[in-house]
Amino acid sequence: MRESAEPETQERAVVRWRSVLPVPGHQEDRCAKAHDRGADHVFFDLEDAVPVDAKESARAAVWRHLRPGDGLRINPGFGIELRLASTLGAIVWFPKIRSLRDLDGVVATRLAVVPIIETAFSLEFLPAILSRLPRVAGVAFGAMDFCASMGVGNLSHLATWARCRVATAAAAIGVQALDSPCLSLASGAMEVEVEHAISCGFTGKGCMTPRHIEACARFEERPQPYPVGAEPIFRVGEQIVGPAMTEAHHGPR
Repeated sequence: MRESAEPETQERAVVRWRSVLPVPGHQEDRCAKAHDRGADHVFFDLEDAVPVDAKESARAAVWRHLRPGDGLRINPGFGIELRLASTLGAIVWFPKIRSLRDLDGVVATRLAVVPIIETAFSLEFLPAILSRLPRVAGVAFGAMDFCASMGVGNLSHLATWARCRVATAAAAIGVQALDSPCLSLASGAMEVEVEHAISCGFTGKGCMTPRHIEACARFEERPQPYPVGAEPIFRVGEQIVGPAMTEAHHGPR
């Protein structure tokens, strides 16, 4: 019998996943090759990508191929999948948050979680969601479901505003912000979406192909945010300008 692995600790958040590869759990061949694709992080999907009649076989495939530290996107309310994540040492990718009560099961496990922000509720109550979760490994934006529910396009003003809110909330607590996968295979489409994600403050993005993974190297070049609690110091000549002025001129506050 496979032994239970230690769940990922919150310190994992300091690792920046530039590229994230979602893998449908019922596609055995893709599960077997997932770790050879070169993505920084792999998550196995038991939710939207898996037909209802294939859920059981998908769980079996995940059992065979998921490694400690990989992600597992679960179906909310499915205790069997939370137990699977706990046993395998997975990071839970948690979708479809429509109430804070939806989080009760995953909170009880104390597993590391990546909440997927893809409903109006989860966006509006994002700070409350993050404060409810004891271990946050990152925050992800689910563009397809969010945009469909609001009747807007992926790069619309509303979707851009939502992305900025997600990235800002993640930065506020010092974790990574992960944008939705690019669904287009057209030449240059991923590069455009990566630049847009960077402009919104994201540190990584979902990928559908090896070429998408290569495009995510661009996240390595983005300006790094200040650590949580740090205050930038700007100098104009010999004068210190900014929030650090009080301490520099008058001693610790």
